[in-house]
Formats: sequence, C-alpha cells, structure tokens
Amino acid sequence: MSNPFEISFFALDPQGTAHSIKTRIPQEIVMMEAFKKVWPATGYHVRSQGDVEEFSRVDTSLPEPEKRRQQLSETFHRQINNIVEHASPKGFFSAIGYTLDVKRRCHNAYRRWARAAFTPDNGIRLISTVPYRVSFGSQS
Repeated sequence: MSNPFEISFFALDPQGTAHSIKTRIPQEIVMMEAFKKVWPATGYHVRSQGDVEEFSRVDTSLPEPEKRRQQLSETFHRQINNIVEHASPKGFFSAIGYTLDVKRRCHNAYRRWARAAFTPDNGIRLISTVPYRVSFGSQS
C-alpha cells in the first residue's frame, strides 16, 4: 500500500530556480503549507503536485526532465532555470537558510503585509510585497 502523504511540493525562488520537495508524513505537509502562506515575505511561490498536474498541459512524448521543466514553467508562468531535488522540507529549509529566526521574521512581515493589503470591508489592495521581503541566511 502506498503512503497517501507522499506528495511533492514545488517551490520557485525569486532567482527562477525550482525546488522539488518530497513529503512523507502529515507534519511535513503542514510545514510546506505554512511556508506557502507567507509567500509575500519569502518571495517563494509554492505549488503542490496536484496543482502542477492540474494547471499544465504538456506533451507526453517529451523526455521526463524536459516534461517536468515545462510543467513547472506553465504552472508558475516563469522560465525555470534548473530544478533542485530535496528529500524533505527540513532539507529544503536548511538549503535556503530558513531558520527559526527567519521563520519568525517572515511571519511578522506577512502579518504587516496582510494589515496593509486587506481593507476593513474585506477587500484587498494590490500593494508591492518587496518592502515586506525577509532576507535569508544563504539563498541557493
């Protein structure tokens, strides 16, 4: 029987590198969903395997690496320079420098962005996320 929690997440960093992250337990899925939520502060756009399959229409005759690159390009609407594989969210977070301190700063920046972006009548203002970006320890 296969593990229902084995899901791939794909994160696109601001430099155009795609990261493929495997999850195996529910806590890892929660970690990736929490990271996905704070995208205004991190600059990383995260999609699940289901999103990638749903939003891309790729020729099935392509070789596997090129097919995956094209799927990610269509999903993120950006050119993908290269794809880096990570065995777990912890490996991904350590590779990009997403430490506990950076995580706290990202959540605080996200809250500041949300207060500025959402209006009292439940509307949203289109504002730049750049002033709310948090720099990481080591970006790859």
